[in-house]
Amino acid sequence: MQSILISNPVWGKKNCKIFCNYSLKSLLFKNNIPLLLKEKFKITLHILTQKEDLEIFRKNIFFKKIPKSVIIKFFFFSEKFLFFGKYSKVTRLQNISIKESSNHDYLIFNYADFVWSDGALFNTVRKIIDNKVDFLSFFCLPVNHKELKQFVESKNSINPRQLSAFCVNNLHRETKLRFWSDKTFTVTPTFIIFEGGIDSLLVSAYHQTILIADTRNENKTLMEGIKGVTLDEYFSSVLDKEKYLVVNNSDQIMVSAICDWSHNSAIPRNYTRDKSIKNCFRRLNQSNRDLSEKIITISGDHKNDKVIKGKLLNAKKTITEINNKYPFNKILHFLLTNKYSAQIFQFLFIYIFPIFRRVLHFFLTVLYELFMVYGRSIDWLIYCFNYVILQKNKNKRFKSPNFKRIINSYKISLIRVLTLK
Repeated sequence: MQSILISNPVWGKKNCKIFCNYSLKSLLFKNNIPLLLKEKFKITLHILTQKEDLEIFRKNIFFKKIPKSVIIKFFFFSEKFLFFGKYSKVTRLQNISIKESSNHDYLIFNYADFVWSDGALFNTVRKIIDNKVDFLSFFCLPVNHKELKQFVESKNSINPRQLSAFCVNNLHRETKLRFWSDKTFTVTPTFIIFEGGIDSLLVSAYHQTILIADTRNENKTLMEGIKGVTLDEYFSSVLDKEKYLVVNNSDQIMVSAICDWSHNSAIPRNYTRDKSIKNCFRRLNQSNRDLSEKIITISGDHKNDKVIKGKLLNAKKTITEINNKYPFNKILHFLLTNKYSAQIFQFLFIYIFPIFRRVLHFFLTVLYELFMVYGRSIDWLIYCFNYVILQKNKNKRFKSPNFKRIINSYKISLIRVLTLK
């Protein structure tokens, strides 16, 4: 009997309820955990949480529906265990699951906000077994949280095509910023989307989620743990050295994420798409680029398959071109992914450097406007000196300056300083 460990790092009242009501509900679809049990797989749910959250699980209707043959193993941690941001906390917990998985055959990474289509979990396990690889990766589309919650609540089962079609039409605002054809773009294009037809998308993902890993056969890369800040970023940067497979369509495996991001990564004014890609791609190595060229088709209607084939070739061509155009910076990548420096430098790169650039831009803008005001004042003094003191042309009528225009120009200078435009 082969055993599977499903890692579930989740804590806090809000996240625990999301996990139980949506992610766990989808894991319990007929062709997910129940089918794996029927096929004689031994399943352990590894729930990494805090003791105060235990009562939330016990009272939840879906938690009570977990089959008795499923082993539920809790790992409790205190607030002192956590540090830095949300992603580094999740990573620490996932590393604990990785150590725990040494006693199992397969490790599945599940997030509290993941929704699995019916059959996706079973097909994920079958795919890694049939293809004899160590890692199976996929890109989980971030979907608007309100709509996706309502959709899951209204269904007792969701097949891959249904979930694909729904997700394509209810993408999160941040996801829409990654459309290659759209004028608006993002400063962090770690995935790029191409339109594939009705209810269909083509996704080129530089960072992908490891859905499942084989814990047997001396999988050293897995057992050494996540060395960067996130599972997606780290493993995506080392997969080229491993036996892996990308789930390249959503026909049998579709997983999406309930997304409630509040940040906005749209490129700012006077910033270009070219500059955005160049800055982001400095940290994307060859492994990331290899993944990106394995385009993932997410389609809710098989009638689009012929249309998708033609657009797939164009998407691959575009991705290959931008991969060749924008170089990789080894030093920056090392600092942002090394297990010792990653948390510090990612914090600096994501938070401190943008603040520093903003402050520097403010002072340069102030300095520029001061020089402009100074220059306009000199022009006015010279004009007055020529007319009043030298009186070069006594017969010419005195032409007073357009004070309204001057005041307006000063107002514009002030607005530029305050808005940094």
